Amino acid sequence: MIYWNTENWERRASAIPYFEELKDVGIFHSSPESAAKYVANIWTDFDSWWNSESVSLVVNRFCKQYADIFKDYLIKVQSVLNGVIDKGKP
Repeated sequence: MIYWNTENWERRASAIPYFEELKDVGIFHSSPESAAKYVANIWTDFDSWWNSESVSLVVNRFCKQYADIFKDYLIKVQSVLNGVIDKGKP
């Protein structure tokens, strides 16, 4: 569940379609009242909502765009750190 006051905090134009998808499945809310009302409506069967195909697809799409962790991330992190260390050597 995300509450984000869009009047106080801008969203990047390229992110708006992703937030609209999150809104469509009930994850994103632009007011605390909307978020609270939605949670109250799904509370008794939260797992069914969260595990539904529509929510899963939107969450996965959002995470792939903004929070994707690639499978070989440790190798990539090690490579980057080695590059930084190598640049610092005399």
